[in-house]
Order: sequence, then structure tokens, then C-alpha cells
Amino acid sequence: MLHLTGSTRGLGILITGTDSAGAVVLDERPVTTDPDGDANPEETFSYLIQATNTSAADVVLTLEWGGTDASNLIKETIVAASGLVTVINGAQITWPVTIKAFADTANAVVIYGEARN
Repeated sequence: MLHLTGSTRGLGILITGTDSAGAVVLDERPVTTDPDGDANPEETFSYLIQATNTSAADVVLTLEWGGTDASNLIKETIVAASGLVTVINGAQITWPVTIKAFADTANAVVIYGEARN
């Protein structure tokens, strides 16, 4: 298991943006190698992404899952003062790709997660 690249040592990623410029959740491929030691330039990973809302009002979190087209947007309402809510559990994506996040309220949602291969 690997931490999300937008995280420091597995700590939460505070979502400060309210539009597509958003916070980078993932922007580089986790480093892995084949049994023979060769780097894998394209590899599929599954993700666990959870979020918590520290504010007093519900907040809509949007993940840009590899792009900004409508087909790449994943939206989840994170209930006020919630514990960890699972937003993604096992969805897969192949590198290279960038995952970003923004919310309709700045500084209210914190994301945690990991990449699994």
C-alpha cells in the first residue's frame, strides 16, 4: 500500500479549492518494479479514498478522476462533522494520470487514502 502523493506521510489532504484548480490528490505514479527489477511505466492501481468534513454544514466533494470532463467527475456529499466517509473503495486507474479534488466549501474537507497494486 502506498500513500496518496498529495499527502505527507499519510496525513490528510486539506481541500482548499472550490473549483477545478483544486488540490492534487495524486499526480505521480507510485514507484513499483517487476520481479526482474524493471520499472513499470504503466500499471493499474486501485484506490481507497476517504474524506471527513470538519465544518458545521454538509459539503459536496468533487474528485476529478483523471480529467475534468463530466464523465471524470465523482461527487459525494460529506455530511457535517462526519467521521471518515468512503468515497472510493477499489476503483482502478492506470498511470499516468492525475486525480484532483475540490469542494463547494474551502477548508472543510480532509481526504485520506492509499494506492494498492
